Amino acid sequence: MAIGPMERVPRLASMPGADDSEHDVAVAITIVTYDSPPELLEQCVERVLASTDPDEVLVVVADTGGAAGRRLSQSGHIDRVEVIDLGSNGGFAAGVDAGFRVGLQRGAEVLVSLNDDVLVEPGWLDPLVAALADDESGRVGAVQPLLVQLGTDPPTVNSAGVEIDRHGAGSDRLRDEPLEHAEPAELEAVTGGAAAWSAAFVREVGPIDRRFFLYYEDVEWCRRGAGLGWSFRLVPASRVLHAGSASTHRLGDSLRRIQERNRLWTVAMHGSAREMFAAWSLSLRRLRHEPRSVHRAALIDGTRGAGRRLVDRLRRRSTTSIEAAPTAVPPAFLRRPVTGVNVLGYHHISSGLGESARTIAACLRAAGVDVVEVDNDHSNSPRRRPARPEPVDRHPITIAVVTAFEWEGLVARTPWLREPGHRLIAYWMWELEEVPASHVAAMRVLDEVWLASSFCRGAYAAVAPGHVPVRKAPYQIEWAAPSGGVVDGWRRRWGDRFTFAVTFDYLSIPERKNPMAAVRAFIELADELGADHEMLLVIKSMNGDQRPDAMAEVLAVVDGRTDIVVVDEHLTDEEHHGLIAAADCLVSPHRSEGFGIQPFIALGLGTPVIATRYGGVLDFLDDSNSLLVDAGRIGVVDGEGIYPVGAEWADIDHRGLVDAMRRVVTDPARRTSLIEAGLATAAAWPDDAELGAMYRALLERAEPRTVEADDIA
Repeated sequence: MAIGPMERVPRLASMPGADDSEHDVAVAITIVTYDSPPELLEQCVERVLASTDPDEVLVVVADTGGAAGRRLSQSGHIDRVEVIDLGSNGGFAAGVDAGFRVGLQRGAEVLVSLNDDVLVEPGWLDPLVAALADDESGRVGAVQPLLVQLGTDPPTVNSAGVEIDRHGAGSDRLRDEPLEHAEPAELEAVTGGAAAWSAAFVREVGPIDRRFFLYYEDVEWCRRGAGLGWSFRLVPASRVLHAGSASTHRLGDSLRRIQERNRLWTVAMHGSAREMFAAWSLSLRRLRHEPRSVHRAALIDGTRGAGRRLVDRLRRRSTTSIEAAPTAVPPAFLRRPVTGVNVLGYHHISSGLGESARTIAACLRAAGVDVVEVDNDHSNSPRRRPARPEPVDRHPITIAVVTAFEWEGLVARTPWLREPGHRLIAYWMWELEEVPASHVAAMRVLDEVWLASSFCRGAYAAVAPGHVPVRKAPYQIEWAAPSGGVVDGWRRRWGDRFTFAVTFDYLSIPERKNPMAAVRAFIELADELGADHEMLLVIKSMNGDQRPDAMAEVLAVVDGRTDIVVVDEHLTDEEHHGLIAAADCLVSPHRSEGFGIQPFIALGLGTPVIATRYGGVLDFLDDSNSLLVDAGRIGVVDGEGIYPVGAEWADIDHRGLVDAMRRVVTDPARRTSLIEAGLATAAAWPDDAELGAMYRALLERAEPRTVEADDIA
């Protein structure tokens, strides 16, 4: 490894508008938590934060219980950690896998796993990083600190690594012995509850195996690595305190069943014939002991799962190609050259999804990647041109820019997407924190999912099957300035009134776009300000003829008003951008946005933005370049079959929206500062070539397909 203790890793270009968590880091620490006892998680996080440099160390809390975000927010620790809510209890292995994926994406060369019942001591991290950095062989896969039992006097060892007996059972080395007995040593396996792993180890050996849930996942990982020539060490100069079983004691007899089952799985995957015989003999002897039902269930589960794992093991031995024999074990990360990509999407359609497909293709071309565009002709939005025939000459990689709920139909219509050796990447947008089961099912046939914003990535990363990487891949939005004549044309139509603009597509679900919130706020503000301020609200929409009931609701409210204008028609890009540039302020009272194309365009055109403080827009909007309005939560009422009824999204604060609109009208200095900051944000956004280089790097870091998620669970 190239880095020394806490030495800075060279940073890649970070995404403008993103916070420091988007930067490259030297070390990524993943704290796995599941409903830990009061104050224990908070103490764990507080000690980690106090002992690390935020510029060098990313702290991720992988939450399998759902309460970590709220608890850390209440304790004041939320600002320096990234919380991943997995949405369900996938166990320690799922937490480590989710956190390590984030660490690898941020460029970390050291990945640390910690249980929430581990309390680090000052100076604990440097010896671990140094031990990996000073490894001349380059084959030390992981090192662990000395785990000290919390609350013993004098202090005693909790774990000095893992030793494996002839039955395949792992136990803590030097348990309950004095601390001075712990010296630097080679280990058969490290204790995953407190260990520092080399990123090179993870890339070569592959991720931790989520199927284990709890126990032996660290032993299996180390045995897998040992078979590839990796070694493991105890670094007693690093010490941490371990409370022990803070969450797992609640499992009761299930704990014993999981331990027994996982021991048999590990032996089947890595043990010799003698070890396998001894392992099953031990399990058979235990059938005579109470609770017999638990030992019986462990033997049945262990034997059933071990059979599949033994077959996989023999299959891997019989082939020299990872690709030739898909394996149940998550595979190693690979790099492969990328010469060309198919971009499948609505290239010929005027819509946000069409814009996404067009810009992704442009960015890839700017980075020297050959692109074959495949038109997906399944939309009621206006056409820019007729759809082209499906191309015959295609590349072996496809990025499909369609919505997740269309996925089943897309794969059925386009069978070549699932041909052997074809790599399929979904580029999805989504506007809820909750992900429907149909989306998760669609992910089972994918190789990767790319998302445009941190909001989208967080939603899908929480539910993705273990074999599907979820990556953030922002895209470029064209905000080319329209001609002065086009802008002046809109201004002449509107006069000298201060003009607010609301833009939306009725096919993008009116409830989500929430234009009526802007209408109600505008009417209230107009009544408050009276004749002192002449104002106009322009409602720019399209496809109203396809949602006549929704359009009728808007027209009924604005009927007879001369200060509200409805423009429901398809405009060219120049006409549409001219409208936004001519407006004095763009209002986006959305309930959620996967990215937020219209607010981004407004920034680049020098138009102040008012928006809901929620969703993908927060990747580029902040309190310096826009007026963000706080929001509560409200259930979906009419998601039109796309957004499930009962799911939650944002409900913009009405009074806050009125106040923001008043401020932009009455405070010219603030308006000027918003324009300047918005233009600076747009100018700093990476150009096509920079984003294309990012896409190319993601494509080159491939992960070969594994078995379906049903076998991984």
